[in-house]
Amino acid sequence: MSGTRERQSLTSGPIQGHLVRLTVPMIGGILALISQSVVDTWFVSRLGTDALSALSFTFPVIMAVSSIAIGLGAGAASVAARTIGAGDTSRVRREATDSLVLSALIGLSVAFLGLATVETVFGRLGAQGTVLELVGAYMDVWYLGLAFVVVPMVGNGLIRAAGDARIPGLIMMSAALLNLIFDPLLIFGIGPFPELGLQGAAVATVIANLSACCLGLWALQFRERMIVWAVPPLTETLDSWKRVLQVGVPAAGANMINPLGVAAITAMLATFGKEAVAAFGVATRIEMLAGVAMFALSSSIGPVVGQNWGRGEFGRVTEALRLTIRFNLAYGVGLAALLALLGPFIARLFSDTEAVAGLATVYLWIVPITLAGYGINIVGAAALNAIGLPLIAVMLTFVRMALIYIPLALLLGRWLGPPGVFAAGALANIVAGFVTVRVCRARLQPTQAVQPS
Repeated sequence: MSGTRERQSLTSGPIQGHLVRLTVPMIGGILALISQSVVDTWFVSRLGTDALSALSFTFPVIMAVSSIAIGLGAGAASVAARTIGAGDTSRVRREATDSLVLSALIGLSVAFLGLATVETVFGRLGAQGTVLELVGAYMDVWYLGLAFVVVPMVGNGLIRAAGDARIPGLIMMSAALLNLIFDPLLIFGIGPFPELGLQGAAVATVIANLSACCLGLWALQFRERMIVWAVPPLTETLDSWKRVLQVGVPAAGANMINPLGVAAITAMLATFGKEAVAAFGVATRIEMLAGVAMFALSSSIGPVVGQNWGRGEFGRVTEALRLTIRFNLAYGVGLAALLALLGPFIARLFSDTEAVAGLATVYLWIVPITLAGYGINIVGAAALNAIGLPLIAVMLTFVRMALIYIPLALLLGRWLGPPGVFAAGALANIVAGFVTVRVCRARLQPTQAVQPS
């Protein structure tokens, strides 16, 4: 790592320049990551409404399980960034290695639990008959490759904490390219490949994630020099795990709130028919793809805030937050206009069923108007995780989903049907944005500092 000290430092120079340098490559990476879901949706939509509905049922559960990986990545990156800012190189290596071991162990444990509960979980979400069978076929394969989701998520977080977003971005794009190649081959049985239908999309995803895992470990070992092969005393490993989990567990909880909430929303929409579920799945994937710059910025602010907090440069932390809020406001307005104009056309690319395309279009007219608030919410939570205040980040996410979105969806859904559920999401974004700004202004102060122990 000593040879990359200049590249890693985010504690001097223009804050805006660091944010741009970290965000731009991550736009490509996250765009590629989200495109995997969109590509899956497009190919699976060719199999019919049952398959598309089954894939929509898997989305919130996959996001909930993936939140564990995201949380561990946030915890590892938060600890590493603050330690890098404090200048302790040897400790960064130990923390990085211990984080990777922890992520592999947790990934295998969660996979075992998931395989044992597929039918129970999705049955309670509302999947029935053929749809439930399709869900089971997909998730059985996806869970087998879960470790390949968790380990690269943590590895990429560590590389970003060191000030390098280019390598994680390239890894994510490589995985997306493999997914794009294998999806049609395995779903439709092209050439020598078997025709696996919906399960083929899961196999393609596992292949893509395996490649990301291998590339990430290679970069950590040979480029970043962040892996230590010497076995430490157990007490030292447990101490590293404790520091990672102090941020990682609340961060995972915060990230899990949204997909669990989406699962609840999916169950509500299931009462209106499988077309409503399919439309929600299509629209939310389009929304994620369009909001890629917001997600990239939320992954970039963590290293900037973490390193400067560890160095004691608190004014630079405040400046970083101010710049990200301004960006989200401007980007949100442009995004809303674009989706309002192109929404009907985009929705029909993913379904030739009028009911599904029509409801997806309604969603794209209502919710994107308020995505600036959601962008501010996730950026604020990432900044709080970076300085070691994950419980506050959990609170921000909980307010949006559990206190606003779900209660309003229950109320407005009864009055207006699916459009009422969509409107509840829009109102939740607005309130969450205002609350996040107020909380971050109060909490991102030097007296709240949590330095590496």
